[in-house]
Amino acid sequence: MNLSVDAEYNIAYLNLVEGTPKSVKQKTVEVSGGTIIIDIDDEDAVIGIEFIGASTLLRHTLRESA
Repeated sequence: MNLSVDAEYNIAYLNLVEGTPKSVKQKTVEVSGGTIIIDIDDEDAVIGIEFIGASTLLRHTLRESA
C-alpha cells in the first residue's frame, strides 16, 4: 500500500496493490469537501482510491504523516 500526495493539485492516490494494474472501472463518490474515485479491476477488487480535495478529506492522515 502506498499513499502519494500532490499538494499543488490537492489530490492523493492510495495504491492498494503493487505495480500498476489496469483499472477497468471506477466508482465516483461526491462528498463534502471533495471527490473520492475508487479504481476497480476486472475481478471487482478495489485496487486504488483517488482523493480530490485531499487536504480536507485526509486531514487527519496527512497531519499525522507530516
